[in-house]
Amino acid sequence: MPMAPTLRLLLASLGAIYVLKAVALSRRLRPIGATGMLVFLFAWPGVIPDSFRERRPAQLIEPGRFLAAWARMALGAASVVLLAVAAPRIPDQLLGLTGIAALLLTVHLGIGDLLPWLLRWAGFGVPLLFDRPWAATSLAEFWSRRWNLVFVEMNQRLFLRPSYRYFGKSGSRFALFALSGLLHELGLSFPAGAGWGLPLGYFLLQGVLVAAEERFRIANRAWTWFWLIAPSPWLFHEPFRRALIVPFYRWLHLLIAQNTGEWYLSDRKSTRLNS
Repeated sequence: MPMAPTLRLLLASLGAIYVLKAVALSRRLRPIGATGMLVFLFAWPGVIPDSFRERRPAQLIEPGRFLAAWARMALGAASVVLLAVAAPRIPDQLLGLTGIAALLLTVHLGIGDLLPWLLRWAGFGVPLLFDRPWAATSLAEFWSRRWNLVFVEMNQRLFLRPSYRYFGKSGSRFALFALSGLLHELGLSFPAGAGWGLPLGYFLLQGVLVAAEERFRIANRAWTWFWLIAPSPWLFHEPFRRALIVPFYRWLHLLIAQNTGEWYLSDRKSTRLNS
């Protein structure tokens, strides 16, 4: 019996993360306490364990950035719900693309910005996961200092030195983009069972464009966001959207539609739930 796309997504994503965590843990120099290990294994999406070796005094949360992250998460969640409510009236292609944008806003730019601050407050000196990616003025800045910084940390700690030794500076950078493409093939094409090569092509294109930026000294926000967004259907390709994103919103629509609007606005439901 074929494996469901959702199960394939979980298997591929969690499998890759935990294999990389195991590799990083095998290199550790100092032991990690039980609490730090549990947080590292089950609450942190990164693979480098150094931030969990010891507890530090709680770090203050920057109120402005923390509240902005809450706002982005709330806006993203509201967008997900609105898309789900309107899902039957939205063409699949549009639903897939806008649905991914809503999920990225909720998870990456909302939850992904909240989690490091909460862990820092708990005494773990973790790096940021994302650092205001909308401020990037080049693709090089976006990929190296703004987006998915735990992946950047992983590359620097596990893969940069051997790739530099074999490929040199320019070749190693291109190799790391290729690695990112392969990992996204695992997380996107494998669950969908199709679309192979498109996520890899997206990241190879990013590597070429970063090299072009360096060669021609390009630093422009419009350039950056055009080349991030325009080829993004290669990354979140149509088979992935058809197999996972559109069904998710259809399922959420059915879940929401089980009750009327009056039910959601009524106080009687809380009375029934508490009885």
